[in-house]
This record gives sequence, C-alpha cells and structure tokens, in this order.
Amino acid sequence: MPLQPDLTLHHSKLITHIRTLAVKGIQGVVLFGPAGEGLSFSATERL
Repeated sequence: MPLQPDLTLHHSKLITHIRTLAVKGIQGVVLFGPAGEGLSFSATERL
C-alpha cells in the first residue's frame, strides 16, 4: 500500500499502481489482503 508521510493512504499512487498492473494483464485486486495491513486503517479508510 502506498502511504503518505502521515501514514494515510496515498490514493493517487494506489490508482496509478493498479492501472499499471491492469495494463500488464492483472484481472483483479485484493486490498488489505494477507499482509495484515488492513487492521492499521480505520473503517472509513477501508471503505
């Protein structure tokens, strides 16, 4: 997850990364997956 210095999600970098993966043929994205970082974000940020 690309984060800003204050540890909030860097939305534009995430979108750029997902678009790059899509161009390479990826068919899906799982946010807050097995790495466990989901618990570091608030419920609002996870939505």
